[in-house]
Amino acid sequence: MEEQRGKYKNQKLQEEVKMSNSSAYIEKLAREKLGLIKQGETPVIDNKN
Repeated sequence: MEEQRGKYKNQKLQEEVKMSNSSAYIEKLAREKLGLIKQGETPVIDNKN
């Protein structure tokens, strides 16, 4: 049982490492975590918080 969980966790981490090397994933993180936008885009500010 414990070995099965370890294998599953390892597989998920390997998938995450593969994704982190893609430019689409890096762009997604930059937009979500840092609030970055592309040149020519208009930022939208949510005042609900």
